[in-house]
Amino acid sequence: MSHALSALAALALLGGSLLAVADPPPATADARVVALVAQLGSGDYAARETAGKELDALGAAALDRLRAACRSPNPEVARRARDLAARIDRRVGNEKALAPTLVELDAKAAPLADVLADLSKQSGYAVSFNRFDAHGVARGQPAVVTVETGKVAFWEAVRKVCDAADLEIGAASGVVAPEPVATTARAVPTDRTAVRLVPRGTRPKRPSAVFGAVLVEAFEIPKAAGVPEAVAVVLQVWPEPKLNWLETKGVRVVRAADAAGRLFAALPGEPESAPQVTQLGKGGVVMVRQVGGGVVIINQRANVPLPPAPAFTPNGRQVVVKLKPGEKPAAVLAELTGTIDGRVRSAPEPLVALTGLAAGRAVEGSHPAGVEMTATLRKRNGGWEAEVEVMFDQSAIMPETGGFHAAFGDGRKGPPSLLGVRVTDAAGKAFGLTPTGVQDILIGNGNRLRRRWTCTLDQPDPKAGDPDGVAFWGTYAKPVEVPFALSGVPLVGGGR
Repeated sequence: MSHALSALAALALLGGSLLAVADPPPATADARVVALVAQLGSGDYAARETAGKELDALGAAALDRLRAACRSPNPEVARRARDLAARIDRRVGNEKALAPTLVELDAKAAPLADVLADLSKQSGYAVSFNRFDAHGVARGQPAVVTVETGKVAFWEAVRKVCDAADLEIGAASGVVAPEPVATTARAVPTDRTAVRLVPRGTRPKRPSAVFGAVLVEAFEIPKAAGVPEAVAVVLQVWPEPKLNWLETKGVRVVRAADAAGRLFAALPGEPESAPQVTQLGKGGVVMVRQVGGGVVIINQRANVPLPPAPAFTPNGRQVVVKLKPGEKPAAVLAELTGTIDGRVRSAPEPLVALTGLAAGRAVEGSHPAGVEMTATLRKRNGGWEAEVEVMFDQSAIMPETGGFHAAFGDGRKGPPSLLGVRVTDAAGKAFGLTPTGVQDILIGNGNRLRRRWTCTLDQPDPKAGDPDGVAFWGTYAKPVEVPFALSGVPLVGGGR
């Protein structure tokens, strides 16, 4: 995990609240960036390092100048600018992908149902209460609760409600908490935007951390769960329901220490450190390779408890942290910090957008996720014809397939697209598209697709201008990093 991303975890969402930092006057800030970029070429190594750290801290405000500096004739400036721009781009993209839904609760001695209704309305998620605890025992809900949050991330508000009412997360987005509990408590909400809270009962509060739109919780693994010669803990990722979380790829531990300050080294990231999940069809059925090496078929939408120990089976939103036990393994970690690596799928957006179409002239562009597009406009039979070629990796990219009546991320409704392609005039008015020829060619291992097609352009609006822009709309899988800092983490295999 980069130092900058670690700092973001500690500062940007301290306690789930967004910190407002006063921006310097634009002219002053830009002058400072210019000076720092020039300092990257200083003859003094310490000055170069200092400039790099300051530019990294400035983040997005320094990107334009850094991108320009990538073409500097000074090789040292160009190299450092490229490294900084790539690092900041990655961090900015991570923040954008994991931007939280913000809510604010101000309830004083209010019924729990009213508080959850308010949270549901503000967030757009169905947050409900299930009166059965983790052991299937029916428990009454508190008569009233007091929750005052200020403007915070959704999951931080959920944590505060849980603290006020002695609750915990039982299920979210169709995934249940990894506990061997009764069926009544583990029923999965059919609404994929639902979050279900259950009574905590006598169990200790789960260690947790919020980063943007993701909550990370630590669970104790059942003993003899296929993690020999190690102490271990399972981390559960709870993404906001709006976040299309594809997989949890692994975890990088920065620090693991007990109450005495003794440090524990994380075991190398063998393949079994993260569950290997394969989707089988479209029914929510997955094949999971267990931590112990076995293979289990799971219907994630079914109301089926996890098997008891030793057959612990992590799902696609869990990752196992294994530590070298040392001579005297700890039962509890006072501090566990690191980063969970995952992948999410973006909302529909214009992956490549080109302007300046003109008859007989090809325009081209690309997207970092691996999309390349070329478009050529021609006059044909008194109207317009477009020839478009798009290349993309089918394992990562999904063209928007809403047809002629889809809504797009820019709020406009169509007839906007066909096979993900949208053609507009200079004012953004969309043309109707009628395909006259389509050719799909698989490249390499078959994942990469080259799609060539031609279409005639229809002008539904007589006031529309000539074609000017073409865009390829779709979604793509992107890597994300979720920093976490947990305390009081229970370990299986520790000294008890």
